[in-house]
Amino acid sequence: MDSSRSTLTDSDVRAERVLVGPVLTMNRAQPTAEAVAISAGRIIAVGSESDLEGLVVPGTDVTQVGAGVIIPGLVEPHMHLWSTALFEKLLDCSPFANPDFESVVELIRRTAATTPDGDLIVGQRFDGAAYEGLPILTRDLLDSLAPRNPVTIISGSMHFIYCNAAAFALAGIDAQTADPPGGSYWREDGKLVGVCAEMPAMTPLLATMIPEPTAESIGESVAAITARFAACGVTSIRDAGTGALLGMQELAILHSLRDSDQLSTRVTVAWLETQRQLAIDGGLKAGDGDDWVRAVAWKLMGDGSLMGKTAFQREPYVNSTIFGEPNYTPSDLESAIRRAHKEGWQVMIHAAGDGAVEMAVTAYEHVLGAAQTNDRRHRIEHCGVADAELFRRMAAAGVTPSFLEAYLYYWGDTFRDDILGPERSQQICAAATAIEAGARTTMHSDYTVSPIAPFRDVQTAVTRQTESGSVLNPSERVSVQQALEMVTINAAWQNHVDHIVGSIQPGKYADVAVLDANPFNVDPESLAEIAVNQTIVDGRTR
Repeated sequence: MDSSRSTLTDSDVRAERVLVGPVLTMNRAQPTAEAVAISAGRIIAVGSESDLEGLVVPGTDVTQVGAGVIIPGLVEPHMHLWSTALFEKLLDCSPFANPDFESVVELIRRTAATTPDGDLIVGQRFDGAAYEGLPILTRDLLDSLAPRNPVTIISGSMHFIYCNAAAFALAGIDAQTADPPGGSYWREDGKLVGVCAEMPAMTPLLATMIPEPTAESIGESVAAITARFAACGVTSIRDAGTGALLGMQELAILHSLRDSDQLSTRVTVAWLETQRQLAIDGGLKAGDGDDWVRAVAWKLMGDGSLMGKTAFQREPYVNSTIFGEPNYTPSDLESAIRRAHKEGWQVMIHAAGDGAVEMAVTAYEHVLGAAQTNDRRHRIEHCGVADAELFRRMAAAGVTPSFLEAYLYYWGDTFRDDILGPERSQQICAAATAIEAGARTTMHSDYTVSPIAPFRDVQTAVTRQTESGSVLNPSERVSVQQALEMVTINAAWQNHVDHIVGSIQPGKYADVAVLDANPFNVDPESLAEIAVNQTIVDGRTR
């Protein structure tokens, strides 16, 4: 194989580091190689081991990866830094830590028994959709579990919180409190059920229940989160919701962590549209930053949660008259996209239900049809349910989907049986249809909505198996190559960083991962078991 050394013009350039072993480059012009040479944090050559011999000098660190394989560092196109940093030390009410609903109930009961009267109890990541019967934490239940403490439990989707009477009283909310625009306090027979839906309704409760964070504590958590991603082979992430916690200070924290070498991954950010004025006042412009930290996108919340039946659907949820609701009117959504596009921003629209996906596609068509430039790589996030026609329209408009593959793995059975029904559940994360339509696709964790497990996501996309082992619509299976592209070069392209990462090519940063097995050589049902032996960012092992 010929080496690719197109960036080498100085005959004195030599490798500081050479990795030797099978290389999956994710560069279609040179799909595989035997070795990678690195200098000054950049890839300087890719090719056969003999091709690169001339770059090896005394002092060059030559590493044989043995039975492993070298791939580009993985790229996470949608996760949440700030809410994770704020919530991660709270009581863990997730299905990953609690196998059934009764375990959650007992956790809250035990916590209340050892918590002084009047002290706050705050939990996170509760997901009733993971349990039989889709239970919720009602006000009455929480009152019985913790009669002497205000209790607030944040949902795993971060679209709901569950509160007892003391928490409502602390926030000054009662049955007469009006629902804020874009949010709701669920009621039954005129009484508060205990469920607050969407951020406008959640904010007053969170403000009273969670201590105000400091930049130092949040910075420590953010550094730890990026290290967590790096441990899974991820070298670049996209925060999909910057600005709501500490405003412009969030960007300052990221730059400070970069300066003190505490970031383990590169970070691009999507600023929340609801915090638009803060960005304007702070002088934030599209593209501000550097190759470690850059502001790239604008984030819009188009609808709610599929698991909570607030995502906007074109047909009602199974056995109900509930359609969910959009968070924007069509004209307001179009105006927000138009404004961001004009100012040079990429747009990310959260759209879980097919009604919200259709609204987003239509708004993009209206804006981009008259646009002089269409190089923003605008996106639709999650795309929980969408059909072939929607994907064809996305591709025609130059819009790209990113799938939350955990929809299929963790909630696929529940969607089929209790939320969407057997027919519409076939359309969950329809990556093969999207690819066939010509839409460049990716997948993401939405961390902490699902764990950081990129190879579990790859396995899910390839096998279409849910956690129980059942298969949802095998016709939507993608190849191993396509799945790997979704978490490397496609995700890099979607994040506007494909010119520097996402494939192993000369001139790009030496951001790579060393796996313990070749994804092409393992049983597709074992892809999730692939381990990361080493993650290298900027040429340095992290």
